[in-house]
Amino acid sequence: MPIPIPRQCHCKVGAVRTALLVLLVVVIGLLQLRSQTEPEGTGQALAKPRTETMSPASFGPKELPRSSKSPSRQAPLRDGQPCGELPARFPDSIPPLVHLTSKDGRIATKLLPTVRSWRRLLDIDISNRSASGQLIFNNRWHFMHWDDRQISELIAKHHPRLSRSYGKLASGLERSDIGRLAVLHHVGGLYVDLDVELLRDPTPLLRPAQLRGPSRLAENFSCESAVWSQEPPAHPIFVYNRSSIISNAVMMSRANQTFLTFVLNNWPDWFERVWAEKSRRKDTQAVQVTGPAMLQEFYNNYTALKPREPALDWCANMLADPDVFQPISDHYYGPKRMKHVCVKDAARMNELQRLLCQRMAREKFKEKQVPKSAYTVHKFMHLSYENRLRRLQTSAISSVLPILTCEI
Repeated sequence: MPIPIPRQCHCKVGAVRTALLVLLVVVIGLLQLRSQTEPEGTGQALAKPRTETMSPASFGPKELPRSSKSPSRQAPLRDGQPCGELPARFPDSIPPLVHLTSKDGRIATKLLPTVRSWRRLLDIDISNRSASGQLIFNNRWHFMHWDDRQISELIAKHHPRLSRSYGKLASGLERSDIGRLAVLHHVGGLYVDLDVELLRDPTPLLRPAQLRGPSRLAENFSCESAVWSQEPPAHPIFVYNRSSIISNAVMMSRANQTFLTFVLNNWPDWFERVWAEKSRRKDTQAVQVTGPAMLQEFYNNYTALKPREPALDWCANMLADPDVFQPISDHYYGPKRMKHVCVKDAARMNELQRLLCQRMAREKFKEKQVPKSAYTVHKFMHLSYENRLRRLQTSAISSVLPILTCEI
């Protein structure tokens, strides 16, 4: 039997309680409805999707690859999975995959200390959570190795247009330069030369745009999908008469990142036009054909051609300061030799060279110390240039690092 409501009631406390209970019931109902209808997130997008205006052949896909499943339901990475499926396992970051290359899976014993330095990654547990807060199962670093045969197969299968020009390259060094770009484009991760030593945990670099304050990779760094190292200042200043130059000794990227797409799509025509007929090239010319000088030219074009509606992973600056990955110069440009050069050739120097010599003089040509903020240091052993592997003792890279394999 319903309780009759009096015409007038002065029980204000009871009325307030009733109103609060009604409001609480409504809020709970709305929350339950949202949880039933909202799909599980696999990570925040970098930006609101936009319409791409530039040619797909130039810049590639408009969106970053994302998994169709909740990361928490995925099985651990295992040998033999299709290589192209690996990026989707890490939808919210650059994949924690370290890529190394060699001719046949063997490396000079001289390189073992630097390669062993990367073993410390095996002890790192990545606290990687999806946007829904669930811990991702693939929460550790993995190592992948690519020999000449695997890279040739990858390019032939997934980059047939690139394959023709790749077959015309004059040396293993040139093929390695292009091969590492194809690997990063297909799988994503961190590529390092074999003479690069790891100094500290690189896990924060998997979400590079999130780094702030002293951890920021460069003052105007603005990229979440890629990180590229730069050569130490003495190299571009004395070799190329420019203040900086990109490096391919250390580079990180998500799969199908637009800069890599831009390079791999446009390099074949550029190579055929500029270099294909110059088949009698020296190893040192690889810098211009496939290495840093080529990449810098393409990087300048890529950043200058900002589309009106950029792709999600288009970046205005993806270059880390030189001290982040390569704080120490090649010994050829070390303080002892530079002191001699700065005095002997002072009259012939350009403005950039004079300024660098003045700075080194103020520092009394002392050996530079590796900053604590550096993630790696490049040893510049030049084993590829010197072509001495046949005379050096070698070891299988799989005896140093556990290698994850995938089906190309």
